[in-house]
Amino acid sequence: MAAKKAKSTATTDAGTTSATLPTSGPLAHVFGVRHLSPMGAWHLERFLEKIDPTAVLVEGPSDASDEIQYLIDEKTKPPVALLSFTQKRPVRSVLYPLAAYSPEWVALRWALGRNRVARFIDLPSEVFLGQSSSEDEECTHEDAAEEEAEAVPEETDTQRYLGDPYTAIAELSGEPDHDGWWERHFEHSTEEDSYRLSIFEFGKQLRALEYEQPARRAQTLLREAYMRRKIRQTITEGHDPSKIVVVCGAFHAPVLNADEPAMSDDEVAKLPRTAVTRTLMPYSYFRLSSQSGYGAGNK
Repeated sequence: MAAKKAKSTATTDAGTTSATLPTSGPLAHVFGVRHLSPMGAWHLERFLEKIDPTAVLVEGPSDASDEIQYLIDEKTKPPVALLSFTQKRPVRSVLYPLAAYSPEWVALRWALGRNRVARFIDLPSEVFLGQSSSEDEECTHEDAAEEEAEAVPEETDTQRYLGDPYTAIAELSGEPDHDGWWERHFEHSTEEDSYRLSIFEFGKQLRALEYEQPARRAQTLLREAYMRRKIRQTITEGHDPSKIVVVCGAFHAPVLNADEPAMSDDEVAKLPRTAVTRTLMPYSYFRLSSQSGYGAGNK
């Protein structure tokens, strides 16, 4: 089903006093997640109730923020995906799939249900697809990192660890695989704030490995600089940083802070872009499962 053009997402009065940009530390409340984590969604909903933010910012294509109201409309039944594809051949596409137990789905529904600001803050899909690539296949925005990990030669234990830390962590922990390790350590703790704090440290330690391939690493840093820019823009609109919740993948959570540079106007102007069409499309639980090659914790 095609998404209609909307003038804006839901907004709320952020106050007449300009909020102050942090000079160090987190730019806002950052809640890292695994993209299809039921316990992440459970903890996030309680965190939102506790913080009661005026703005909820979610990792997702910023040029699709106007589609959020249709994405979480009561007539839209998950699983569902936001699809962007190029208007010129060769057609390239990117998918952002969501299930009812996705933390991002819960966050967006919470925000719009209370008339709060709800926005995507990642690179626009027109930029993501505008970047040069040899791949002309449909992919999700996190598939490439998994593919790169599998492509690294496993000549030594060190190379194997740096190429696929997820499998190495599972083996060191005595678990059969990464999903088993994740399930035991992240999906069963109901202690308040345990998920957010643990996943922040997990993302921090993953970043220290610097296991991404150079091209993927460059794109990751670009995306994070853009997300910091969007968070800063939200603050300058008058939203207090203590009343902003950012929902992103665990890997990005540790660097969405004031100590890292945000993308400048000149850098934004130089980003490659291509004309895209965006739409919402029905998805399936099979396509979210490990059998399809995606998985993210779904058997």
